[in-house]
Amino acid sequence: MKNKKWYRIIILMLGISIVFNGYLFIENQNKATTIVQLNKKNKELNKYSQLFKNGTDIKFVDIKESDGLISMAYLYQDKELIERHGIGVIIDNTYYKIGIGPDIGTTLNNNSKIIKITDDEVIFTFNLDNDMKKKRLTVKSENKDIHFKLEDIN
Repeated sequence: MKNKKWYRIIILMLGISIVFNGYLFIENQNKATTIVQLNKKNKELNKYSQLFKNGTDIKFVDIKESDGLISMAYLYQDKELIERHGIGVIIDNTYYKIGIGPDIGTTLNNNSKIIKITDDEVIFTFNLDNDMKKKRLTVKSENKDIHFKLEDIN
């Protein structure tokens, strides 16, 4: 009778141990996946770091990548001159910055977002001092010339 009791206790302890080890295994897998995703994002951002060295201190408000003509688009706010803000695009490993709304004293808010990047177009919201506007930047490449068209959309 006492042996059955001990066997039950040992089996119960083994069951609890197996369940607990399974839980820890799943948690470790989730953390490993998160670390891999963060490392991948870090590598993607570091890939373009050489292009962003331009002599001024810039705060990136939003960044998105694409596989088309535009490989990356970013909204930026210059930290030295608050009037200098806009959208930047990377095309063929060359970056272009397009300034938007350079009124004295205006700053770009953090809730400005890049909504969509297609092959040759970026749609984004641009919030200057709580005045939200939706804009489209269209890029056309002819031979080695690149043309930009920035327009407000509804």
